[in-house]
Amino acid sequence: MPVSARWKNNYGGPLVTSKYSPLEDIKLDTEMSAYLSEVLNLRMNTLRRLDLLQGLRLMTPNNWDEMKTREAEAGRKPPLVVVSSGRAEWIKAGVEAAKTQLDWYSDVLGESYEGVADMGALGGKGAGAPEVMPPIYAPSRVGEKRSVYVVVHRMEYAHYIRKLKKRLGGEKSEGEKVTVIGWQFPGSLNSQEVQMAGFGASRFAALEFCKKLMPDQDGAWRSAWIFDDNVVALSNLPNEWEHEGQGNARGRLVNDGLSLVEAALGVNICAGFQAGTSAEGKQAIRELAAGADDAPRRLPPLEQVPGLVQQAVLWNISRLKDLNINISPAFIASAEDVSFINYLKRRELPYQQYTQISVRKHLAEEDADTRGSVTLRDFRRKLAEICAGAESAGEQQAVPPPVTVRDLDSQEGAAAQTVREFVAAKAPSLSAQDMDKAACQAVEQLIATAVGSPQVRLEDAVLNSVFGVTPTFPVNVQDSSATGGQS
Repeated sequence: MPVSARWKNNYGGPLVTSKYSPLEDIKLDTEMSAYLSEVLNLRMNTLRRLDLLQGLRLMTPNNWDEMKTREAEAGRKPPLVVVSSGRAEWIKAGVEAAKTQLDWYSDVLGESYEGVADMGALGGKGAGAPEVMPPIYAPSRVGEKRSVYVVVHRMEYAHYIRKLKKRLGGEKSEGEKVTVIGWQFPGSLNSQEVQMAGFGASRFAALEFCKKLMPDQDGAWRSAWIFDDNVVALSNLPNEWEHEGQGNARGRLVNDGLSLVEAALGVNICAGFQAGTSAEGKQAIRELAAGADDAPRRLPPLEQVPGLVQQAVLWNISRLKDLNINISPAFIASAEDVSFINYLKRRELPYQQYTQISVRKHLAEEDADTRGSVTLRDFRRKLAEICAGAESAGEQQAVPPPVTVRDLDSQEGAAAQTVREFVAAKAPSLSAQDMDKAACQAVEQLIATAVGSPQVRLEDAVLNSVFGVTPTFPVNVQDSSATGGQS
């Protein structure tokens, strides 16, 4: 039962709506429900056959018990957790640049940053514009009450630690205030050919880390922020001030924007902002900073029908843990966020979106290749190749494999093609590797669309296998201590 769709002509463009989505005008209906359930089963079974979904291993260079104790301290705020790959040097330069800007503030104005909404870090309010735009999660921007963690695949773990911990002088560097967390699916520990990797796996690991880190004590934080590594600002973020003295003299910041979003979260699964924004150059970020002010801003109204949230999201970790759900590692090359938001909608689990607040990202430089980053890229490429091959294998039949597509732009009566054949016919100039990636993304886009379609009746057991996390799923922590830290 082929799926009808068109090839997206601007596939691979800079916006996330086209960069990862090779299909458009996907046509689904109730009669395809069983077929589409089998498409989901096919992807999950392909990964299971590779023994890639047996559990999660987390690594930290610090003592785990001490980390847990610190997060349970009175007054600790939800942490900022950054999903990253290939940007250790940019992060290091950015967090150091934020501290340099702060030093200027202190020396010239006698002031400090007032929360992440303070655009002084980006060159606003008279401060000189930094050469590297400081990320929003720079420790000097978020304050001492919030921890900052950068979550990376094990193949990049040592590289990130080495770069972030490098001291520029005798004092502790800003990079040392960022804790690097490594992740790996232990089912693939001994495999040199392919290990679990990709967009879905990295975000799955970040959220499972937050579940593990969340304090048990009453009154402690129950939510956590997940950021893309190149987010530098949230425009129109609200704040609350107490102005003191005459005129417009700046007084005490009562609540920064992150705290206001946190306070309004309630039982919602997550809260996010205007999504799908593309990365910007230095000039655009500098103009944003130059036009900013300290005027008090309230939390804007929520969207009545929220859409996609991504790139900077506050997650209700307690609710995710209680419901045993997470973003699925099955999405290798795309659609990990779209599919999970569609899953929330299907289950009628509420979430929030503030579209008047937008995510601003910088065109961050990539690190030079390391042995680890090259190996990780090979893992992603190999996974896309394996999934594309499995999903286009065999003779066409009533149930997949193969997953087949009927081109809406073809002549009436034209035969359906396997998803890999469809990609090759529509984009013959792509390399073999890019065709595999596009075919992998096409199936991920198809799955996400099916999850979000009220006409498609997907089996609960299938959905649970994709987005559920069984209570017995092992998540273990390996830390710096010789005896403790395993949990």
